[in-house]
Amino acid sequence: MGFGSLLGMEMIDVPLRIVYYVLDHFNFEYLKVEFDNCEDSVDSKSIQEMLGLPSGGSLLSNMDYISENNEESCVFEWKKQYENIDKLRLKQLKNQLVQTSATDDNYIINFLVLFINTFGESTSMGKCNLNPLYLIRRDIDLSSIDRCDYIVDCLVRMKKVYNPEK
Repeated sequence: MGFGSLLGMEMIDVPLRIVYYVLDHFNFEYLKVEFDNCEDSVDSKSIQEMLGLPSGGSLLSNMDYISENNEESCVFEWKKQYENIDKLRLKQLKNQLVQTSATDDNYIINFLVLFINTFGESTSMGKCNLNPLYLIRRDIDLSSIDRCDYIVDCLVRMKKVYNPEK
């Protein structure tokens, strides 16, 4: 799937102050985090170097929406393992991943949801963000999706709506 570089990563928690600090100092027009004495690029290449994820391939932003009720959607079969995917929480997802012994399609989509909500974009109160799944067809090779560009795209979108007063 192209996530092998994450296996050795030890991350228990990301302090929220760091997230806000990066957002405060991120210039989305130049894709740079600008600090007092230096600046760092935040583009697909730098994300690839930092996390070791594959770069290049299909962009999620170029994919068309597919309804969860469409058999071609990756969500069509996956959602059956949960009582209500609209209320799916990260804790439920984590428990499902831990209990799974086979790396079937459900496991892969569960891991993808975990990745999306950890490295890309999440919702409040631990509810899983499933929106990117509605762009993925069931038969797509997940390793062909550019995850580095997705992370940069999430950061740019977050910065554009970010309001430090709220």
